[in-house]
Amino acid sequence: DLTDASFQERVRDLSFIVDQMEQWDRSDPFFAGRLDLSRIAALGASWGGGVVAEFCRVDPRGKAAIVLEGYFQNVGSALLKNSLIKPVLSIYRGDSFDSDLFNKLAQDAIWFQVSKTRHEDLCGWGYWPSGTTTATQNAWEVNRTVNAYMVWFLDKYLKGSTDPMPPVKNYPRIFNFQQK
Repeated sequence: DLTDASFQERVRDLSFIVDQMEQWDRSDPFFAGRLDLSRIAALGASWGGGVVAEFCRVDPRGKAAIVLEGYFQNVGSALLKNSLIKPVLSIYRGDSFDSDLFNKLAQDAIWFQVSKTRHEDLCGWGYWPSGTTTATQNAWEVNRTVNAYMVWFLDKYLKGSTDPMPPVKNYPRIFNFQQK
């Protein structure tokens, strides 16, 4: 249901999940005292990309957003007008160019495209359902690229790592790389 109301409900769902995690950290027999809730990032693919960006804008507990092939319908004017002041990693397929959010960000933002990909490749569905050798090899390379940048991004912005960013030259399908 790609409506404004559904969009806002999903943003509230993310806040509810964090509320539950806080409760578990206080009193759950297994999780109590084990959750580090000072380092929360949100990852969203497709329509969920806008959801996680809005979650990080409105909920101070969201420290960083990863947007995979994200679209920003139903985000309302606040996100694209006011943007975020939190780190955002945005990764898109080769024939997609939704850079509205990136263009509004002032700092701590990375945006790039991965060639020879489909929407579903960046959303984690690349291995299914075709199962052909070519599709599997493509999914492997897309995942290798996306995972390298996500791990680096999360280490940097949630753990304070000073490790260098993965070199773009090691990921030959990256193009239109932009960073602020």
